[in-house]
Amino acid sequence: MKTEKYILKNWHLTIILFAGTIVRFIYGYSSKAWLGAPDQLAWGLCIDEMLHNKIWSYIQLVHAPHEGGSFFISLLSLLFRPLQFILPSLSFTALIIDTIARFIQIKITQKLFGNDPAFWFGVWTILSVPLIIPWATVNFGLHSLFSFVPFVFFYFAINYKENKYLPVICGIVSGIAVSLSYDSVILAVASILFLLFIINDLKVKISKILTFVAAFILALLPHLFTRVFLTTDSSLDANSIFSIRGVPVDGLFTGPHFTNLCTVWFTSLPGSFILSSISFFSANILRVIVLLFLFTGILFYILSPAIKKETKLLSLSIVFLFIAAYAFSPFYEGSYSNKSYVYYRHLCYILPFLMLIMINGVLHSGKLKLYLVTAWIILCSVASFQYICSTQKIDQPAYRAAGWILAKKYSDNVNKLFQIHAVAETQYQDELLIGFGWGLSAAIFENKSDTASIEQLIHVVKQCPEKYQPGLIQGIHYSFNKGITPVLDQKFPAIINFRLQKNNEKIM
Repeated sequence: MKTEKYILKNWHLTIILFAGTIVRFIYGYSSKAWLGAPDQLAWGLCIDEMLHNKIWSYIQLVHAPHEGGSFFISLLSLLFRPLQFILPSLSFTALIIDTIARFIQIKITQKLFGNDPAFWFGVWTILSVPLIIPWATVNFGLHSLFSFVPFVFFYFAINYKENKYLPVICGIVSGIAVSLSYDSVILAVASILFLLFIINDLKVKISKILTFVAAFILALLPHLFTRVFLTTDSSLDANSIFSIRGVPVDGLFTGPHFTNLCTVWFTSLPGSFILSSISFFSANILRVIVLLFLFTGILFYILSPAIKKETKLLSLSIVFLFIAAYAFSPFYEGSYSNKSYVYYRHLCYILPFLMLIMINGVLHSGKLKLYLVTAWIILCSVASFQYICSTQKIDQPAYRAAGWILAKKYSDNVNKLFQIHAVAETQYQDELLIGFGWGLSAAIFENKSDTASIEQLIHVVKQCPEKYQPGLIQGIHYSFNKGITPVLDQKFPAIINFRLQKNNEKIM
């Protein structure tokens, strides 16, 4: 499986990592992209309030209940607070984790496939692709920062495939991975498929799979405990333990989902790489070019006799299972021409691992390998360079949307909302307040058509300090505007207006 020629040395690796970090820092510092990331703004305000009032809280350290890894990111970010005049502490943390993630990816590639693939994969990571670059300084959603997890799982599974404790190892690794981010749930399925493939005896297969399931559940228990008992889900926006950002994972295996599974490989997957960033090619041409490279690399990877069958099976199953999960999820983005990195953020988790497969395959294409791998890296580098240069600096922070996120999170604790409001910069407090009203309205009225919740909204508004009520009411008004999500029932405004007129208040 490994190549003989030695290319990657420690000083090569150092230069590669440093160059990649500089590229990402330049993007973040010049674009101030985190100002357009309401999740990061809301997360940062939660940490600011916690430190200001000196009351430590797990729910404020973990940005979202399904992302246990955000707890550790918050703790690490505290080390960078003295440097916030350069980048926000959460952005500095993202930059460090991104660097560590690239180091792990390259070293595992080197250990499993040799120096040639590790060198070329490492060179690719410097400018990577436009989809990945922003996430090194924009910190919300752990998809990109935890993209090293499939590499770690793959390393342990392949390295210990002959070990009698392989089911325990896979169970622990995948259980911890899911605890950090639900993206990793596909690793559990990949583990079962891998065990079924490498074990011949039926009784042994059943025994090993049961052992895996037991180890997986045990490794997952601490996260389940924190999610049930330490994260106080809002009573106004109740989430099940299996929901993600308030979106329940149900209604799977419908006709449209299977259609997505067929089309995702030709639309959003190749389209997400470049984000239509190369100006002299159309989005459709870029999609086709990326698709041809992917198809060529994967084909040579499958046909290569130098790569063992179990390695091919596990690596390809990880990619397929993740793409399938994405296609069946409520977060699927079917377009291939969207220019925003936010829309395809979930694919960041699997994209580097897919590149490991593709670059390995290209390097097994004989005399074509240098031409193909060089052309691919040039294409990605040009795309990233143009993307960085064309990104406009953000001047107006998205605090209204951040207020929406905070209100959805703390809609049963308005005191906490106004404690957070107090630590925000004065010039942004009005926008934050409007966001609170928008979020409270959304939390109460989303997916509802009855009028029983109106009294609940009135009660919440009355709980708030009187001087802030006009701003909240403005936010409630905003929540019913055309084009605002979630879309709320338009019969509510008139009823709310009538109800509040009794108290000489008018919102519409």
